[in-house]
Amino acid sequence: MSESLVVVASLTANAGSGDELFAAIASIIQASRAEAGCQSYICHRNIENADEIVVYEVWDDEAALQKHSQSEHFQRFLSEAKPVLKDLDVKKLTVQP
Repeated sequence: MSESLVVVASLTANAGSGDELFAAIASIIQASRAEAGCQSYICHRNIENADEIVVYEVWDDEAALQKHSQSEHFQRFLSEAKPVLKDLDVKKLTVQP
């Protein structure tokens, strides 16, 4: 049995562009949650800095995450986010029992 894969993506928008970045992420949440292998897909926004967003994802395995990264809705998100994205830090974590 494979371990679940947790992804924590920290995104920072260019100054004042947090609303555009948040909208781009929000537009793919439902489609991402509906994907096979997605256990959780939650978007968080920093209360003190609206330009900072964290996406917490749990996938069945690396294969499910790779399918997600190649999906039409995720590729659309990347193209929409690129003009307003200042920084992106993605961490892949295992779930410890």
